[in-house]
Amino acid sequence: MTAEQSATPDEAGQGASLAIDLNLETYSLTIPGPDGTIWLKVLLGKIHCVDQVIWYNSFDGPDLTWTCSENDCSDCIEDPLFCHSHTLTVSYEQAVSDLPPVAGCKYGDAVKLVSVSRDIIMTREIVIIGKQEDDCTKMNSTWSKVVTVPVLPVIHGTTLTLNCDTDYTNNGGNTATCLYGQVVSTNQDPYCREMRRKLVGETTPSSVEHSCTVDRDETKNGPENAVDLNYVSRSYTGPDSDGTSWFQATLDKVHCVDFVIIFDTEEFARTWRCSEKDCSVCGGDKCNDYTLTVSIQGQILSDLPLVSDCVNGNTVKLEKTNIGQFYLFEIAIIVKIGVTF
Repeated sequence: MTAEQSATPDEAGQGASLAIDLNLETYSLTIPGPDGTIWLKVLLGKIHCVDQVIWYNSFDGPDLTWTCSENDCSDCIEDPLFCHSHTLTVSYEQAVSDLPPVAGCKYGDAVKLVSVSRDIIMTREIVIIGKQEDDCTKMNSTWSKVVTVPVLPVIHGTTLTLNCDTDYTNNGGNTATCLYGQVVSTNQDPYCREMRRKLVGETTPSSVEHSCTVDRDETKNGPENAVDLNYVSRSYTGPDSDGTSWFQATLDKVHCVDFVIIFDTEEFARTWRCSEKDCSVCGGDKCNDYTLTVSIQGQILSDLPLVSDCVNGNTVKLEKTNIGQFYLFEIAIIVKIGVTF
């Protein structure tokens, strides 16, 4: 740690280094520099998260104490007159990438005291208190169902991956850092949301596809998002070269499909109920905007027995009746239990 100042009348007897020598008998005396400003700066040598800065102007100090937040160190107590005549900032002298904010301290490698209304700064000692680089032993109390890799406890500076408990999916940030005893998210807080539970008789498609992925973003808009049991993710389907928008699920084998449910987030949007001939009976919102068909593709099966209230097939296709794009948050395909071919 080193110190510098705008100017001093006596470098040997009143220089900036005397403000950090742990000796109240000595003092630094700071006067205006060439630009007329009066400042004392302490260089910390590396980045710290500064909690408090305590300034001794007299033997019976401290005379001022600044307490920091993640934004600044403007909270000044002790002598109101001195508080108004000085400002204190914590900043970076070296280039640094974005660091996750930590409550109750300000990142920086330089602490600067500026006089705004006095002719000099006399400093017997300036004390800079940083957050202790404690281990992280427990999770952020506002994060529910979150698990970390590696598991806690971890030492200061450890990067963690944020996952969720079984049957939950993370729809928020997925990385964090252990900083000063706190697990701090790198970009946004994690959000563990309970996954959709499979319904009785629901079958998982062996593959899904759709006419076109909007923006060609398969991660955000791909068809697999409609069958991942996650209410937040969704497929986003656009028209193909023929102008038709469709979503298709291929099943592992021929089933007798009982009904098909489309979800908008956690709500049932529409449900198609099947007969032995088709699935044309739709209940719910915007049924007229879609048609749903169940068919047998890729194999020849003759004389399959017809079962009341379900239709035989290994392919389920949802097609938009008018030109345009559509979302699918989740699709659930329910087959008759006990019916096998």
